[in-house]
Amino acid sequence: MRGLHVALPAVVMILARTAIHGMDGFGHSLEPLISSLSNSLSYGRILALALTHGAFARILSFIQTLRLHWVEWFLKFYSGDGYEYRPLRFG
Repeated sequence: MRGLHVALPAVVMILARTAIHGMDGFGHSLEPLISSLSNSLSYGRILALALTHGAFARILSFIQTLRLHWVEWFLKFYSGDGYEYRPLRFG
């Protein structure tokens, strides 16, 4: 149903121009149709690149945060004096 909203005006435009100007009208009506499709694809490509850039920026900021926690902050609590780790047990 959604394709009808795009296809119907395009068909009406092509038929009207062809009826008025003959085969020259057919060629002149296809040019803006192809141009519109080309522009839509180009803007879609730009949108995809922008979304990808945003996703990579979030992932890389998350990796940097993990690195800071593991390397910088957790080393403050590590003593490394050789005691064996004994987990807490009940019973």
